[in-house]
Amino acid sequence: MKKPAYQKSILASDTLYTSGQLAIGKNGELVGENNIQEQTKQALTNLKQVLAEKDFKLEHITSVTIFLQDIQNDFAEMDVAYREFFQNMKPARATVEARLFKPEFLIEIVAVAAKLADNRVYE
Repeated sequence: MKKPAYQKSILASDTLYTSGQLAIGKNGELVGENNIQEQTKQALTNLKQVLAEKDFKLEHITSVTIFLQDIQNDFAEMDVAYREFFQNMKPARATVEARLFKPEFLIEIVAVAAKLADNRVYE
């Protein structure tokens, strides 16, 4: 099996840039087929793991980009799962519609995290 042509994350100084996270479980299987909330939760769980591998936390996230296959139909349900995960944290966010790697993937999430972001104030 070929190794991917990318890193899960790149650390530059105190900033961590993550590659896109999909709803792939520990065994490499799709989690939440046709269910945007379950796919969102799995992608965010994977993101949390990528952060932890470099000693970062959700609180360090400064920016999130979300790619949805169907923004019209999936945005509201994605947002419910996203809000549950981040609770009172509110990193900057962009959400765009995009054709993803495979049609069964409904969401992909990319984030930027900075260790110096601990002092952020959320309104």
